[in-house]
Amino acid sequence: MNRCTIKGASVVALGITLLSSLASCRSSPAGPQPQDPGAISSDLAADSKLMWETEHIGGEGTGVPIEHRFASTQRAVDAASRVFNSIDLIGLSREQVMARLGDPRTSSNSIYNFPFYPAPGDDLVYRFDTGAGGWQFNIHFSSGKVSSVDRLGIE
Repeated sequence: MNRCTIKGASVVALGITLLSSLASCRSSPAGPQPQDPGAISSDLAADSKLMWETEHIGGEGTGVPIEHRFASTQRAVDAASRVFNSIDLIGLSREQVMARLGDPRTSSNSIYNFPFYPAPGDDLVYRFDTGAGGWQFNIHFSSGKVSSVDRLGIE
């Protein structure tokens, strides 16, 4: 009986030691953390290119063949945020927007190349998504010119 009690007490003591050690540890981020959503670009040309960067991701069971499983990098999501914070699209035509930003349907090989949030049929939708979060920008038109841009967070 003593042996069991000692072993049980040892296990409990070990568990308490582990829990107190874990509680005193600081957790570090698992990966790159999103930047300030209000940041502007210091190099618009570089950020305009970087916002289309993708990387291979997992996604078993998604129905998407492994060779096509790409999503925006966190660097791309942050660059897209800086680009959209740094340029004024109001009053531009659809063609002018696509000349500045690229075609949202063909500029990326991301599997998330479709709207996360609903958008009216005549909107241009730019989605930058890591699969764990990102941004969707809906560009609204009135009389053939940009009337507003919505920034929608994806979580």
